[in-house]
Amino acid sequence: SPQPPQPIAPMASIAPMAPCPEASSRAGDPPKERATLGSLQLFTFGVENMDAELVNLCMDLASPSGRGPPPIFDDRDLRAALRRQGLPRVDLVLDAREFPDPSAQHVMKHIGMHPDILGRLVVHRNFLRFLKRVRSQWMDALAMQTVTRSGREPDLVIAIYCRSGKHRSVAVAECLRHIGETVEG
Repeated sequence: SPQPPQPIAPMASIAPMAPCPEASSRAGDPPKERATLGSLQLFTFGVENMDAELVNLCMDLASPSGRGPPPIFDDRDLRAALRRQGLPRVDLVLDAREFPDPSAQHVMKHIGMHPDILGRLVVHRNFLRFLKRVRSQWMDALAMQTVTRSGREPDLVIAIYCRSGKHRSVAVAECLRHIGETVEG
């Protein structure tokens, strides 16, 4: 049965991409507080189990042999599936399938918040390139909200997907939550 997108809690506060909080002038003082400039909502889902139309699209796009690279989805199809599942607005849709880990069989019974899964993700050869791309998309989405939400704080909604929505997408969402809470404010 279809599994709707799962929120990653707690929601984080976001601020513009900037260096870490300023260090205080005296040793032992806590870092200076920065203003919170909005909210970050993170959702994870699996393309093979969230939405019947998306599952059918997976089958249509898959190679006849069942081998080869994962299907590439049109952003409009993913957003339509998210709307059907109750997410009317999503600012970014991110593909976490670019982190294959064939030797991770020992952690498959865990979800993406497991320390081993998170650790394997952040050292993956594609991770830094992925983060740079996400940073650019994040900044573009915040800039768009400055125009469309004039006078209101940004409310960034990010949906992250992988095949089943249990490991890679959850691990990426946890990394983004951490960035939102610690680096971004």
